[in-house]
Amino acid sequence: MSNRGYRGGFNPYRDEHGRYAAAGTAAVGWANRTGWNGQPRDSFTAQHWNGGYAEVTRASGTDAQLHQTTHDLFGRDVGLTELADLTGAPDGARVSIQPLGGALTMTIQHPWYSEPSVRTIQKNASGELVLTNSLLHLRPDTPPGAGTRILAHQVRAASEMGLHHIQAPVSGSFNDDHYNGYYTFPRLGFDFRLSSADRAYFQGRGFNVERVSDLMQTPEGREAWKRDGAGAGMTFDLADGSRSRRVLAAYVEAKGYNV
Repeated sequence: MSNRGYRGGFNPYRDEHGRYAAAGTAAVGWANRTGWNGQPRDSFTAQHWNGGYAEVTRASGTDAQLHQTTHDLFGRDVGLTELADLTGAPDGARVSIQPLGGALTMTIQHPWYSEPSVRTIQKNASGELVLTNSLLHLRPDTPPGAGTRILAHQVRAASEMGLHHIQAPVSGSFNDDHYNGYYTFPRLGFDFRLSSADRAYFQGRGFNVERVSDLMQTPEGREAWKRDGAGAGMTFDLADGSRSRRVLAAYVEAKGYNV
């Protein structure tokens, strides 16, 4: 039985700790997977994103609690490996999943991550299914393009599973040597409405903008945001044809990635 996308009832665990994915085991369906443009994936993507998690576990709670939470969120039973795909993590990652208060929190460890990364799946006040990226900090020696591919795989999995959007509390500023998400995330399709003070500031410098995505449309706008922008709560719209998805697709294509 495949451990990916199982629909015929709640997935059985490997042992009493909820271990599910065997180390080095690629999930069925990845070997012949094509990229966004229908062509074979680029070599770096094909080498590192095959559903080959080192381990996927239930961190706490009971099987029944996890079963109930996934059914409440998705309206169906969802296996651990399918949930892990929502993290976008590359092969070799260790993912622990915890049901708590109607949400699922996933903690991810990987040699490229300088600290554990956290993802949360929950419904918002409008009943929309939302994925929150709370933390991702990659080591300086991580291969270039890994962060973009992590997000691209998240977007692909989240879209297939019917999520509404991805949200992230993004940090950083021009003088921040630790975090640069304030600039990188808008380049990849995340967006938010600028505050009235920020709109006035950028409009006073010749940019007729309402949202950070407006600044991303031109080299001059991107440079202005890179110099004077700051972190904020940002959202990636998962709807087909959304600006978020168009921006990410254009960025990935420009980089020559095929994920």
